[in-house]
Formats: sequence, C-alpha cells, structure tokens
Amino acid sequence: MLRKELPTQIGLADYLGIDRTVITYVIDALVEAGLVERVQDPADRRARKIVATGRGTAHHAALEHDVRVAEEAVLRVLAANERVVFRSLLGRVARGSRDDLT
Repeated sequence: MLRKELPTQIGLADYLGIDRTVITYVIDALVEAGLVERVQDPADRRARKIVATGRGTAHHAALEHDVRVAEEAVLRVLAANERVVFRSLLGRVARGSRDDLT
C-alpha cells in the first residue's frame, strides 16, 4: 500500500493497526520533523494524503540501509536458502500478529 498509492490518514492508521485517534498525533510529529506532509486528495477534497518529503525519503533510505547492515550481521550464520525461509516465516508471524490486533 505505502509504495503503490498515497495513503490517507485513515488508510495509514488501518494499515499500521494504529487507532485512528492516535494517527493524527503521529503524523503531526512526522510533519513537524519535516519527514512527511499532508496534501489534499484530488479525488476527495475532505481527505488528506500523506506524502514523504525529500528529507523523509532520504531518512527512510538511510534506515533501510541500517536495517540491511544489522540484518546481515544477525543472519550471517545462516546459509542463503535458510535466510529466505527465515524471512518468510518471520513475515508470516508479523502479519499474523498484526491481524490479531485488528
């Protein structure tokens, strides 16, 4: 969802499993940090889309790099095929846990 379409605040809250009343404060903090901005949805003037700023995109890329480095350090004891299986199983666990919360 996040990479394919611009999420609304409500859509983002639903996707992340965050209460809709809390997501406003989360997004406010991200806006204040200069990482995202709210833009009017051309299809629905009442809705706001959440869009990463240049700073937000750069910050995300840096975080992805840091995660890859940490992941390599932790998973170095596994063979390449074992890493694939591990990531797949971990993804299933994470999705299942998120689904249990909703």
